Amino acid sequence: MRGDGRPARMRTTYGVSGGTVGGDGSRSEWHDDFIDVINFTGTPAVRCDDTIVAGELVITYEHRASTDTWTTQAATTAVDWQGTPVEIGKPIFNILAGTIPVSSEIIRHTGDGRLTRAFTAPFSTPADAAPDQRLGDSTAAAIQSLWIDAESFLPVRWEVVIGGTVGYELVFNYQALDLRPPEGLSVPHCIL
Repeated sequence: MRGDGRPARMRTTYGVSGGTVGGDGSRSEWHDDFIDVINFTGTPAVRCDDTIVAGELVITYEHRASTDTWTTQAATTAVDWQGTPVEIGKPIFNILAGTIPVSSEIIRHTGDGRLTRAFTAPFSTPADAAPDQRLGDSTAAAIQSLWIDAESFLPVRWEVVIGGTVGYELVFNYQALDLRPPEGLSVPHCIL
């Protein structure tokens, strides 16, 4: 994390599966696993022709299991395996960075005895979200809560409650990770 409540580096792992079914009943299936190391450089984004781009330069280092190779890509957000921009955890980082108004009245103990504090704010699904990414009834009020450990100040849990029911939750698990970018790659310094 950076001091401004935004990430400095992030590591994600995920798998993608797909397939086709032909009119004759033939089937084709595939699966691939990915590791992304995302470096939020904190420097202004610039195109390779020296024109300024709004946002910061973000480098995505991606390992694809099927080819056992690493690639890099520069953009103003992280990118997925197809090169599509993704903003991982944007609502969480908006709370941490103080860019949205929050309240902090709820304090509770976790099952392991830790004291946590919730920072709550209204939540709305982004207007450009795909239908399968929308949370529940769009007319119901949704509240997001980011639970912070009172001693370490680390996020413990993020949840979205819609009409009194948890519609989405993310629990943070911390482990030591080597978040250095892979060695031997040409690192882009501009966006193509």
